[in-house]
Amino acid sequence: MYERNYHGKVLEEDKQSKPKKKIFPWKAVFIVTLCIVLFGGFVVLTQLNRLQVRTIEVVGAVSADPKDVSEFVTNTLTGKWLYVFPKTSIVLLPDTTLERSIQKAFPKFETISVARSGAQTITITVTEYEGIQLWCDDLSQECSFMSSTGVVFAPAPFFSGSAYLKIYGGEKGEYPFIPFHRDELSTVALYLEKLHAISIEATEFHFYVSPAEKLIISYYHNSSPTQIIIDPSVPTDTTLQSLFTALRTPPLSTRYRDSTSMLSYIDLRLPNKVVYKFN
Repeated sequence: MYERNYHGKVLEEDKQSKPKKKIFPWKAVFIVTLCIVLFGGFVVLTQLNRLQVRTIEVVGAVSADPKDVSEFVTNTLTGKWLYVFPKTSIVLLPDTTLERSIQKAFPKFETISVARSGAQTITITVTEYEGIQLWCDDLSQECSFMSSTGVVFAPAPFFSGSAYLKIYGGEKGEYPFIPFHRDELSTVALYLEKLHAISIEATEFHFYVSPAEKLIISYYHNSSPTQIIIDPSVPTDTTLQSLFTALRTPPLSTRYRDSTSMLSYIDLRLPNKVVYKFN
């Protein structure tokens, strides 16, 4: 019994003391080689001439020149990624990044879509904001086009008269930006509609915060500029009701309908009281 255990232990120790035969890592070499081949093939693929962007089509641009957009994209795709991959490769076309770059360069575009139209062609489809009114800076008096949703997107030339409704207030930002809260835009739309119903065509809206919060609506009465001064914290319906009542009640109604009179302003900020002045 002792001898059997002794010899078994000695033999086991002899086996453990023998050096193991090294096995060449064929699997690792195969994986590394495969990765190198695939990477090399991908590099070659991205550099094939027949897979480089050669044509840029711009669809939907109206006020913006499609050539300007095409040239901008061409310049954006100049050079290489990581000094290896050409940016013009249709395979590596950065759709989302390119859309953001175009949006920054052309803020008048509301939507931008970049799509591959072939092995060497990309199509850029855009829609533009529609400028239906102007947002103006109180300090510089410079105006910019503003959409119906309140997005200010591009500088506007000087317009004499009342070609566009002008809205002052809010803070200026980088195009495109929204200077007003949605509630303020809703207030403007409501006043425009209700005043139009009584033949008052507003030309300007001025939102003031200090020294006291107020809204001034400018329009023309008997071809003379005049103003309606409002407290924006008061419900719109309440303010309009006070205005309509005052314009139907003498002596204001009598003088207001007189074609020779020139109204200076109507102030509706005091509760249950209408203050007005004629020149």
